[in-house]
Amino acid sequence: MLARLDALVDGAHARLFPRTRPRWLPKDAAREALVLWAVCFAAVLIGFVIWKPLGKVFATVGFLYLPLHAIAYRGEDWPDYGLSTRTLGKDLKLFGIMSALVFPLFVLGYFVFVEAVMP
Repeated sequence: MLARLDALVDGAHARLFPRTRPRWLPKDAAREALVLWAVCFAAVLIGFVIWKPLGKVFATVGFLYLPLHAIAYRGEDWPDYGLSTRTLGKDLKLFGIMSALVFPLFVLGYFVFVEAVMP
């Protein structure tokens, strides 16, 4: 059963992320970033003109998932960019320590600003 599910997921992945690079996607990184940004921005504008809340949906989906396609065309994945769950426990511990240090200072600074600068 799991083997069939894996085969189904692999087939869907192959259809969503074909190995051939689309012609509209440039090969160098700077142009690729500009083209992806332009495509996403155009989609947001079109969605906004059609129906205002649709622009937000297009922005979320476009700016989050369209770069994934470009990454897949290059044969890369998230770990190639340093994103992994391998050190999740250590990362969460560091996040907690840094939050415990910064958050009280932020709250103190906020109250000083509100009381001293904004009377």
